Amino acid sequence: MNKEVNLFNNYIDLIMKKYFTDVDNLFYDEVHSLILDLQMNLLIYIINKKRLLGELKGDTPEERYKYFNEVLCSKGLILKEIEESYPEIIQRTQIQVNKYIKLYKEVKDKFYRDFELLKKEKFILTDDYFVDDSKLSIKVSGDIHNGKGVCIVSYYNQKVVYKNKKIESNRFIIDFLKIINDKLEDEMVLIPDFIGRDGYYWEKYIFHKQISNINDGKKFYTNLGRLLCISYALNISDLHFENLIAFGKYPILVDVETIWNIGAFKTIAKDDSTKILIDKNYDSILNTGLLPISSLNHSFGGDTSGILGGKFLGEIRDIVNLYRDDIHIERKQIKKENYNHLPFIVKKCEVNYLEILDYIEDILNGFDEVGKILICDRGKIVKLVEKYKSKIEVRVLFRNTREYGIIQALLLSPVYSKQEKLLFKKISQKLDYYSHEELSLSEEKQLLNMDIPYFSLKANQLTICENGRRVWSLQETPEQKVSIKINKISRELLEEQKN
Repeated sequence: MNKEVNLFNNYIDLIMKKYFTDVDNLFYDEVHSLILDLQMNLLIYIINKKRLLGELKGDTPEERYKYFNEVLCSKGLILKEIEESYPEIIQRTQIQVNKYIKLYKEVKDKFYRDFELLKKEKFILTDDYFVDDSKLSIKVSGDIHNGKGVCIVSYYNQKVVYKNKKIESNRFIIDFLKIINDKLEDEMVLIPDFIGRDGYYWEKYIFHKQISNINDGKKFYTNLGRLLCISYALNISDLHFENLIAFGKYPILVDVETIWNIGAFKTIAKDDSTKILIDKNYDSILNTGLLPISSLNHSFGGDTSGILGGKFLGEIRDIVNLYRDDIHIERKQIKKENYNHLPFIVKKCEVNYLEILDYIEDILNGFDEVGKILICDRGKIVKLVEKYKSKIEVRVLFRNTREYGIIQALLLSPVYSKQEKLLFKKISQKLDYYSHEELSLSEEKQLLNMDIPYFSLKANQLTICENGRRVWSLQETPEQKVSIKINKISRELLEEQKN
């Protein structure tokens, strides 16, 4: 959004002076951009309304925009109008921005605190004795849940990832891989190196790294087959292309949040045979997200799978007639491409991606390798699951987070900001097959707090609670589900998955 960075700048400057007085210079620009993003639709609505009512002075669209920004905004008239007409948007903007400011401060403080440790562990390479703020930048990556989020910290253009959540899932993966790697000729790597701290951790930033030779390409796809089998056994889901990075011969998981995944809803079907089929599909390798599924391709405008995906139709918000009083937003579909999950080699200054069809046998071999270990060492793995069942926090998804994002955006819209009851009624109706009152109330509460709703429970629990109140109950615990899966794995079942 570089071309829009100074849009309505006098209004943004004024609202920052009034409501956000303690913003560190280190992330002042990020907060400025965030406010613009949150109130863009509102400001465009107001300037167009004033244009149609003839309330803007000037002979050209550019002059009238300048009058709006440099006179009406600078004098505080637009802010006053918004405070009086749209107090909900002001309040929600404050809530959201304060969450970001708090997170930025938290990350900066912990980077200072852990600076020597990060140097010692070679997560960053520098001879600096003290942090140089001029070389430091912090970016929030993804959604914020209950004030928690992932941040990318850059120092002298070196990157490290900050995650303020529990690290037990990572530790489980490391212990699980010890069992698997003990039987493999070449070691598997699934997650980035990390440094565990008190309630948060640092992770090495993984970049898209080329393979050294074609043999490494074969090893990559062997490892991908191993990952497919592991993901199936451990109920790891959501492994679409954005959650994988090809780091040489290793497919690396960006996040292990969906480990021991479990469905939130009881299967509803017209007859028993249909229910069995639905449950079987849900419990198959298709649920990992690694393999392409045509129905999902239609929903997301392209293939999002971790094995093939990367080409899809996306939508962007294009701002038309910048710095004019007839400024407006057009939604445009564009073709997006992302190949960070695919192995590549550079030849004669050209990037060549390895075609998966040439490596099907390697994928199947990797799948078989891990399958044999799962059967042979299932006792060790079940004991490991038992060890971690009270430690691992499992996220439970009730909707695609895009749905929540749409509602959150509408809560900041001049048209819908006062109609939250209507918005919440529409979204709750989608769950009318179930008893969802407490869940819907929790979703409303979190959305009004400008959070993307987040639900989780310990892997050995059946009930999701919020402040001691039951929100939802599952049919079985995540630990039970994954233990049953591991105990029933057989050569026949694995062959069925491959076919």
